[in-house]
Amino acid sequence: MPVPVTRPATGVTGRPPDFLRSRLLPRLDAIEDEEEEASATGVAAATAAAAAAAAAADADSDVEEEGAFYGVDLGAVASRLWEFHAALPRVRPYFAVKCNPDPVVVKLLAALGASFDCASKPEIKMVAAALGGDADDVRRRVVYANPCKAASHLAFARSVGVSLTTFDNADELHKMAAVAPDAQLLLRIATEDAHALCPLSSKFGAAAADVPGLLRLGARLGLAIVGVAFHVGSGCTSLASYSTALDASRGVFDLAVRLGLPPLRVVDIGGGFPGFDGDSSITFDDIVGVVRPQIDELFDASVDVIAEPGRYLVTSAYSLATQVLSRRFARGSGAADGGGAPPLGGDAAAQRADATVRYHLGDGVYGSFKDAVILGVSFPPRLLTAATDRLGGGCGSPDVGSSPRQGGLLQGGAAATGGGGGGRGRVLPSTLCGPTNDALDVIMRGVPLPLLSVGEWLYFDNMGAYTTSLCTGFDDTEKPPMYYYSSV
Repeated sequence: MPVPVTRPATGVTGRPPDFLRSRLLPRLDAIEDEEEEASATGVAAATAAAAAAAAAADADSDVEEEGAFYGVDLGAVASRLWEFHAALPRVRPYFAVKCNPDPVVVKLLAALGASFDCASKPEIKMVAAALGGDADDVRRRVVYANPCKAASHLAFARSVGVSLTTFDNADELHKMAAVAPDAQLLLRIATEDAHALCPLSSKFGAAAADVPGLLRLGARLGLAIVGVAFHVGSGCTSLASYSTALDASRGVFDLAVRLGLPPLRVVDIGGGFPGFDGDSSITFDDIVGVVRPQIDELFDASVDVIAEPGRYLVTSAYSLATQVLSRRFARGSGAADGGGAPPLGGDAAAQRADATVRYHLGDGVYGSFKDAVILGVSFPPRLLTAATDRLGGGCGSPDVGSSPRQGGLLQGGAAATGGGGGGRGRVLPSTLCGPTNDALDVIMRGVPLPLLSVGEWLYFDNMGAYTTSLCTGFDDTEKPPMYYYSSV
């Protein structure tokens, strides 16, 4: 049975919004019956514990009813974890916490036995707490996957049990020798990642020519270099990048043997997995088709293989609803974006042949949409309507200033873009802006939308990765409240 939705800030519970629970987010359909029963029971228990802990953390928080909120399907997160295990049974997933450091999701994944890729001291603190402060559990289930760390952060990680960590330069090895001489080290190598949404090798990873010297230096310092790590870039679009990086990792294993060093025994294949089919030109199944047989070909069973999925586990579990706080009409295709034509006032302005409209939403690029500016990511909006008992279950628009949570079940409409407007009137070239007092706070421009009123809502699916984790706090921007439930 689905677990009720919970807002951790206040402990409020209610029915999950239909558009989140049954239409947008994936369900796990392809598992064995007995596994489904056991897994569903485990998810329900883990979800309830995670939501209860979150509610207790900030019971006095004041959450406004207008603006924006998230619906989070914890069952979808669990489903993705199971799917990863089924597709890559030899690869142990370490959730990349940086993509979404949501303590409820971290606690859920901890309860389900997942491991964690942490890149900072706060992430390590969060994960250690989710693991109950058990240093042995932290040692088994955390990799400090930041090749360039502050010495004080390294010392903290060691104090709570973290042992496995990455490096890519000589200075980092000297730091390890001074601060964490008993650490288990993974040599991060550079990869070909030009086809990734966010390439990483321009900042991290040892060049092939530097690898022999780093292996020798580690041995001279008495450090335990136990394996190789790579990352083909967040949002990778090239299967060849994985294949080439695996071959390069095998080359480092062979080099260690030739240098007379202890055999390496860990390969960290990083992340880059898409958050959903359509997120990239390659699918997760495409990657599995390349990676799974090549791992078995290159590395025998004595080698542990780990990965750092982030987008893959959480993207599809989050949907964001955001309200139209204000709107402004203008003349001409560029006027709503700050062109020279004067603004127009009133609904009658929408009837002009050259009218455009700017909507100010409850979330923006200083909140959940920063990747719209940094990486040019597109966030397709969808119209959100509310069904109420008074309307007999039919679809209608919320009253201006109302919240769809107050009106009953939420129901997802068709995609907001496209012709015709679905009976809502004229479609206008529209600009979607965030709520801050900054002209750069623009999510998208020139998107065709049917005319919306102040107080109506849009929603965006697949919002679970690099959204709330990139919130800046600028102009008093706050992260939208979260409502949790489980669909499995």
